[in-house]
Amino acid sequence: ESSHVIADSIANGIMFPMAQGDGEAVRKGLSALKENLKGGEVLIFGQNKSVTYASSKEREGADLAALIRQPELSAAVQELLQNGKTAERMYEEWIDGKPYLTRVQPILNESRCRQCHPGNQLAQGGLIVRQSLEETYAGITAQKYKSAGIALAGCFSIILILYFVIARLIIRPIGGIIGNLSV
Repeated sequence: ESSHVIADSIANGIMFPMAQGDGEAVRKGLSALKENLKGGEVLIFGQNKSVTYASSKEREGADLAALIRQPELSAAVQELLQNGKTAERMYEEWIDGKPYLTRVQPILNESRCRQCHPGNQLAQGGLIVRQSLEETYAGITAQKYKSAGIALAGCFSIILILYFVIARLIIRPIGGIIGNLSV
Protein backbone atom coordinates (compact mmCIF):
# COMPACT_ATOMS: atom_id res chain seq x y z
CA GLU A 1 0.00 0.00 0.00
CA SER A 2 2.80 2.42 0.84
CA SER A 3 4.48 1.76 -2.53
CA HIS A 4 1.23 2.67 -4.26
CA VAL A 5 0.96 5.93 -2.30
CA ILE A 6 4.64 6.74 -2.88
CA ALA A 7 4.37 6.04 -6.63
CA ASP A 8 1.24 8.21 -6.95
CA SER A 9 2.85 11.02 -4.94
CA ILE A 10 6.00 10.94 -7.05
CA ALA A 11 4.04 10.86 -10.30
CA ASN A 12 1.94 13.83 -9.19
CA GLY A 13 4.99 15.70 -7.85
CA ILE A 14 7.06 15.38 -11.03
CA MET A 15 4.36 16.15 -13.58
CA PHE A 16 4.56 19.94 -13.30
CA PRO A 17 8.37 20.23 -13.44
CA MET A 18 8.48 17.69 -16.28
CA ALA A 19 5.78 19.56 -18.20
CA GLN A 20 7.85 22.73 -17.75
CA GLY A 21 10.99 20.94 -18.91
CA ASP A 22 12.61 21.54 -15.51
CA GLY A 23 14.74 18.43 -15.16
CA GLU A 24 16.76 19.94 -12.32
CA ALA A 25 13.62 20.29 -10.16
CA VAL A 26 12.80 16.62 -10.84
CA ARG A 27 16.35 15.62 -9.84
CA LYS A 28 16.20 17.70 -6.64
CA GLY A 29 12.86 16.16 -5.71
CA LEU A 30 14.13 12.63 -6.29
CA SER A 31 17.32 13.38 -4.37
CA ALA A 32 15.29 14.59 -1.38
CA LEU A 33 13.10 11.52 -1.67
CA LYS A 34 16.15 9.23 -1.54
CA GLU A 35 16.99 10.57 1.92
CA ASN A 36 13.50 9.69 3.19
CA LEU A 37 13.03 6.42 1.29
CA LYS A 38 15.65 4.40 3.15
CA GLY A 39 16.75 1.38 1.18
CA GLY A 40 14.55 2.27 -1.77
CA GLU A 41 14.94 3.84 -5.14
CA VAL A 42 12.91 5.56 -7.83
CA LEU A 43 13.54 5.21 -11.57
CA ILE A 44 11.78 7.27 -14.25
CA PHE A 45 12.22 5.90 -17.75
CA GLY A 46 11.13 6.76 -21.27
CA GLN A 47 9.88 4.83 -24.30
CA ASN A 48 13.48 3.89 -25.13
CA LYS A 49 13.76 2.04 -21.77
CA SER A 50 16.53 4.33 -20.64
CA VAL A 51 16.44 5.80 -17.13
CA THR A 52 15.88 9.53 -17.51
CA TYR A 53 15.73 10.44 -13.82
CA ALA A 54 16.59 8.42 -10.74
CA SER A 55 16.86 8.88 -7.00
CA SER A 56 20.50 7.75 -7.42
CA LYS A 57 22.17 10.02 -9.96
CA GLU A 58 24.48 7.21 -11.13
CA ARG A 59 21.42 5.32 -12.44
CA GLU A 60 20.49 8.10 -14.87
CA GLY A 61 21.10 7.03 -18.46
CA ALA A 62 21.22 3.34 -17.51
CA ASP A 63 19.45 0.73 -19.63
CA LEU A 64 16.34 -0.30 -17.70
CA ALA A 65 16.71 -3.92 -18.83
CA ALA A 66 19.99 -4.12 -16.90
CA LEU A 67 18.29 -2.90 -13.71
CA ILE A 68 15.28 -5.25 -13.73
CA ARG A 69 15.85 -8.62 -12.10
CA GLN A 70 12.43 -10.19 -12.51
CA PRO A 71 10.98 -11.42 -15.85
CA GLU A 72 7.37 -10.58 -14.92
CA LEU A 73 8.40 -7.01 -14.12
CA SER A 74 10.17 -6.78 -17.48
CA ALA A 75 6.96 -7.95 -19.20
CA ALA A 76 4.93 -5.39 -17.21
CA VAL A 77 7.25 -2.58 -18.36
CA GLN A 78 6.87 -3.72 -21.97
CA GLU A 79 3.06 -3.79 -21.63
CA LEU A 80 3.10 -0.37 -19.99
CA LEU A 81 5.07 1.13 -22.87
CA GLN A 82 2.81 -0.47 -25.48
CA ASN A 83 -0.65 0.28 -24.08
CA GLY A 84 -0.17 2.64 -21.12
CA LYS A 85 -1.45 0.09 -18.62
CA THR A 86 0.10 -2.26 -16.15
CA ALA A 87 -1.20 -4.84 -13.72
CA GLU A 88 -2.07 -3.42 -10.31
CA ARG A 89 0.42 -5.59 -8.48
CA MET A 90 3.80 -5.59 -6.84
CA TYR A 91 6.88 -7.53 -7.88
CA GLU A 92 9.40 -9.07 -5.53
CA GLU A 93 12.99 -8.74 -6.69
CA TRP A 94 16.24 -9.92 -5.16
CA ILE A 95 19.09 -7.51 -5.84
CA ASP A 96 22.55 -8.31 -4.47
CA GLY A 97 20.97 -10.84 -2.12
CA LYS A 98 18.49 -8.34 -0.68
CA PRO A 99 14.69 -8.44 -1.12
CA TYR A 100 12.80 -5.51 -2.69
CA LEU A 101 9.16 -4.83 -3.40
CA THR A 102 8.79 -3.08 -6.77
CA ARG A 103 5.90 -1.21 -8.32
CA VAL A 104 5.72 0.07 -11.88
CA GLN A 105 3.37 2.83 -12.99
CA PRO A 106 2.85 4.55 -16.35
CA ILE A 107 3.54 8.19 -17.06
CA LEU A 108 0.75 8.88 -19.50
CA ASN A 109 1.02 10.99 -22.62
CA GLU A 110 -1.11 13.94 -21.56
CA SER A 111 -1.69 17.04 -23.67
CA ARG A 112 0.77 19.07 -21.57
CA CYS A 113 3.49 16.49 -22.34
CA ARG A 114 3.08 16.71 -26.12
CA GLN A 115 4.89 20.04 -26.24
CA CYS A 116 8.19 18.25 -25.70
CA HIS A 117 7.18 14.67 -26.54
CA PRO A 118 5.13 14.54 -29.73
CA GLY A 119 3.67 11.17 -30.58
CA ASN A 120 0.65 8.96 -30.27
CA GLN A 121 1.89 6.62 -27.54
CA LEU A 122 -0.43 6.20 -24.59
CA ALA A 123 2.51 6.32 -22.20
CA GLN A 124 5.59 8.53 -22.41
CA GLY A 125 7.35 6.16 -20.07
CA GLY A 126 7.02 4.92 -16.56
CA LEU A 127 7.98 5.11 -12.96
CA ILE A 128 9.49 2.32 -10.89
CA VAL A 129 9.48 2.48 -7.09
CA ARG A 130 11.55 -0.09 -5.21
CA GLN A 131 11.37 -0.48 -1.45
CA SER A 132 13.68 -2.65 0.59
CA LEU A 133 12.01 -5.53 2.39
CA GLU A 134 15.06 -6.30 4.54
CA GLU A 135 13.64 -4.71 7.71
CA THR A 136 10.23 -6.28 7.08
CA TYR A 137 11.72 -9.75 6.63
CA ALA A 138 13.91 -9.28 9.73
CA GLY A 139 10.81 -8.34 11.74
CA ILE A 140 8.94 -11.38 10.44
CA THR A 141 11.87 -13.65 11.34
CA ALA A 142 12.09 -12.15 14.84
CA GLN A 143 8.33 -12.61 15.30
CA LYS A 144 8.61 -16.21 14.10
CA TYR A 145 11.28 -16.98 16.73
CA LYS A 146 9.28 -15.20 19.42
CA SER A 147 6.17 -17.21 18.53
CA ALA A 148 8.17 -20.46 18.55
CA GLY A 149 9.56 -19.60 22.00
CA ILE A 150 6.09 -18.86 23.34
CA ALA A 151 4.75 -22.10 21.85
CA LEU A 152 7.64 -24.07 23.38
CA ALA A 153 7.07 -22.46 26.79
CA GLY A 154 3.35 -23.23 26.50
CA CYS A 155 4.02 -26.88 25.65
CA PHE A 156 6.43 -27.19 28.58
CA SER A 157 3.81 -25.65 30.90
CA ILE A 158 1.15 -28.06 29.70
CA ILE A 159 3.49 -31.02 30.25
CA LEU A 160 4.23 -29.85 33.82
CA ILE A 161 0.54 -29.35 34.58
CA LEU A 162 -0.30 -32.80 33.19
CA TYR A 163 2.49 -34.35 35.25
CA PHE A 164 1.17 -32.81 38.49
CA VAL A 165 -2.43 -33.70 37.63
CA ILE A 166 -1.50 -37.30 36.84
CA ALA A 167 0.69 -37.51 39.95
CA ARG A 168 -2.07 -36.17 42.18
CA LEU A 169 -5.09 -37.94 40.66
CA ILE A 170 -3.58 -41.27 39.61
CA ILE A 171 -0.17 -42.03 41.11
CA ARG A 172 -0.96 -40.95 44.74
CA PRO A 173 -4.25 -42.85 44.93
CA ILE A 174 -2.63 -45.98 43.46
CA GLY A 175 0.29 -45.61 45.89
CA GLY A 176 -2.23 -45.30 48.76
CA ILE A 177 -4.11 -48.41 47.61
CA ILE A 178 -0.87 -50.41 47.34
CA GLY A 179 0.20 -49.16 50.81
CA ASN A 180 -3.15 -50.27 52.31
CA LEU A 181 -2.91 -53.71 50.65
CA SER A 182 0.52 -54.40 52.08
CA VAL A 183 -0.62 -53.71 55.64
